[in-house]
Amino acid sequence: MNRFQIAMKAVAQLGLGKTALYALYQIGLKSGFIKLLTPAKESDVKEEWLQAASEFPLSTPDVTALAQVSDKTSTDLLDEAKTIAGGRFYQFSDEEAIPIQLSPPRPISHWSGFNDNPGSGEDIKFLWEPARFGWVFPLGRAYALQHDEAFAAAFWQQADTFRENNPPNLGPNWVSGQEVALRILAFTFVLQVFADAASSTPERRQRLLASIAEHARRIPPTLLYARAQNNNHLITEAVGLYTAGCILPNHPKAARWRKLGWRWFNRAILTQIAADGTYVQQSMNYHRLMLQAALWFNAMARQRRESLPGSIQQRLAAATKWLYAQIDAISGNVPNLGHNDGAHILPLASGAFSDYRPTVQAASCAFLGGPLLPPGPWDEAALWFGLNPAAGNPPRCIPSPGVLRVDDGASWATLRAAHFHDRPAQADQLHVELWWQGVNIACDPGTFRYTAPPPWNNGLAHTAVHNTVLIDGQDQMTRAGRFLWLDWSQAQVLSQSDETPSITAEHNGYDHLGVTHRRSLICIPSEGWFVRDALLPVRNKQVQTPHEIILHWLVPDLPWQLDLNCLTFETDAGQVTLEISASLQQKDEQAPLPILQLVRAGEVVLGPPANLPTLGWYAPTYASKKPALSIRAHLNTTLPIQLVSKWRFSSNH
Repeated sequence: MNRFQIAMKAVAQLGLGKTALYALYQIGLKSGFIKLLTPAKESDVKEEWLQAASEFPLSTPDVTALAQVSDKTSTDLLDEAKTIAGGRFYQFSDEEAIPIQLSPPRPISHWSGFNDNPGSGEDIKFLWEPARFGWVFPLGRAYALQHDEAFAAAFWQQADTFRENNPPNLGPNWVSGQEVALRILAFTFVLQVFADAASSTPERRQRLLASIAEHARRIPPTLLYARAQNNNHLITEAVGLYTAGCILPNHPKAARWRKLGWRWFNRAILTQIAADGTYVQQSMNYHRLMLQAALWFNAMARQRRESLPGSIQQRLAAATKWLYAQIDAISGNVPNLGHNDGAHILPLASGAFSDYRPTVQAASCAFLGGPLLPPGPWDEAALWFGLNPAAGNPPRCIPSPGVLRVDDGASWATLRAAHFHDRPAQADQLHVELWWQGVNIACDPGTFRYTAPPPWNNGLAHTAVHNTVLIDGQDQMTRAGRFLWLDWSQAQVLSQSDETPSITAEHNGYDHLGVTHRRSLICIPSEGWFVRDALLPVRNKQVQTPHEIILHWLVPDLPWQLDLNCLTFETDAGQVTLEISASLQQKDEQAPLPILQLVRAGEVVLGPPANLPTLGWYAPTYASKKPALSIRAHLNTTLPIQLVSKWRFSSNH
């Protein structure tokens, strides 16, 4: 499609409202009007405007309670805080600390002139991440535990560096209203947790309050963009505005900030979270970000004795249950579904970036009235939000209609069958995740990078890298940009049974090729897991044209052996076996044997040679990718045909 065709189709499929909002934003940007609304100078403020309120969104936990809940993790926390105090942090929660760099490249100009070129390899997220000040949360938590003055002094030194090198509305750190809003949250946390530190002088606190005001002034002129996106940008910007309005009650714009924040937060929750708890961005990482922002907003409102409307609480309760139903009970990890940009905006408990238990525990206390998880280090986040994660006996799994999960105790699996009401993140219909003994055996590759030279400009969003079936080399939807899919593939669940745990669903993404993909996920405890892929002619018409069919599975980088079409992998917990076979509906015909191909880190290690740079990778967080094994079963045949993937586990214990 040419650009005009893409634009017309985008308007038709995204809706006129969103398209008009985005067009208005672009007009304001290109005309210079938004630049006039966000002048590159510090605003004149009166001292009385910068009197901080007495209420803060978080509740500094009692030292004894904090020590009890973080007993087994306090050493890790203090080590991280010392690393941060030494000027290094863990970007995107990666394994290696890097310098905290708050000075953008020179020269700097007004933020509105910034041009994001996805093919340049210059990724603005590397500038934004340290400037979010997300590293102040482990620093502040360690200070609350030990009251080491070095932790507070380290923040103030970095804050001075940021202020000197990032004047209001100049440079890349003012481009995004979301980044601005996240700094408001971090600065508010600092005002509270370092309040009694010797380095928190009145002059420094005043400068930080003035900075919060500058940040709040930056957000309203570009709310059009956040509203056009209607995703986590709108939620975080609303939370930032509401927070600034609460923290600076004497500022002349405080009431407007609170009103805007309240209005757009509530509207965003109602339009972004479905009644069954699914989140509009179809992403685990953004689902957590949304709940963390909602926890902050709820805590801030509670301090002001304002209650969230019942409809909002219901949606947040459903979103909490949805995420809880996706958690692996052993590791606390979740499927790496959808976009994963490494965001962890409120790291208020120790644990890996991939451990979602702190957010689920706090959200269940806030929106469900009690903890869903047993006591553990993940309780710390709830304490910071002033919630009581008392010991309880939660049910094994709260039913959530938005989650298609089958669980046999030792292993569990999910089948992705989405009906999109907003733009999809990835072309991953009927993708299956399989977990065993806390290990994600059949996994989603993640994201890696949004902005990089091809193929890494959001290159892990394609159908080919997911655990599903690719027909004739085509995605399930039309890729029209880094973040834009058109001709949305819609899935529907055909059946679901708890007696013989099974789910069957199909999607229409290959209707234009004359193919329906129907997948069944079945668990037979005595035999293993069966994934049956039926490739059927649309409307059951016999079609003689052969199709190229590729079934793909992504597994961790494990030692493997091959015996015909049976692959065996060795894990620490035991042996995993995958056997792939094919069958035809016509009894008098012999089904062809699938040709297997294994790809590791973009290189074919078994089977026909090919150029497949994005296959055989797993990205646990943003900008980090690790080798994995892509298993591809190839067939070139007419329809109908069925592929069967049989997974078996043999424990060492």
